[in-house]
Amino acid sequence: MNGAAPERDGDQAAASFDLALVARDAVVSFLRDASGAVADQEGVALPSPEPAAAELRLAGAEAAAAGDSTPAQSAFRVAAFGIATLDRIEAEAERLEADIAAARREQAEIRDRAGTAAENAVRSAQDAAVSAGSAAQASERAGARVRLIGGYTVVVAALVVVQLLILLLFAVTTH
Repeated sequence: MNGAAPERDGDQAAASFDLALVARDAVVSFLRDASGAVADQEGVALPSPEPAAAELRLAGAEAAAAGDSTPAQSAFRVAAFGIATLDRIEAEAERLEADIAAARREQAEIRDRAGTAAENAVRSAQDAAVSAGSAAQASERAGARVRLIGGYTVVVAALVVVQLLILLLFAVTTH
């Protein structure tokens, strides 16, 4: 009987370790799938080209109103303005890409911490279950010992009553 209990405890420890890892992997996998779906749904929104087009029209109108520039100079200014606009768009896109990369790194850290927390929670629950089982066994043993002590008390009380009867018998016979 004593040899079976440690073997069972070892089996429970191995099973609890495996179950904790499975719980961690399940949480991490769920969070990874959920975050990928959200990223696909939202996408990355770049700035609208409408303000840039309006600025190009305004620059072309100013160049035409000035009248002192040649069409080549006007085209050069419009091209320079377009290049500057593209540079601003590229800078904004780089900033957005950096923000997205930082958010994904943070999300991965959070996902890992959530998986570790799930693993620790499962292990704690399993340890609590093992402790509860040990406490139940100790309670059963204590109950058995209380019943044994109760039986001894009854025997001792019966012996005391027998001794009192013998004492009473001797006392009565001597008088």
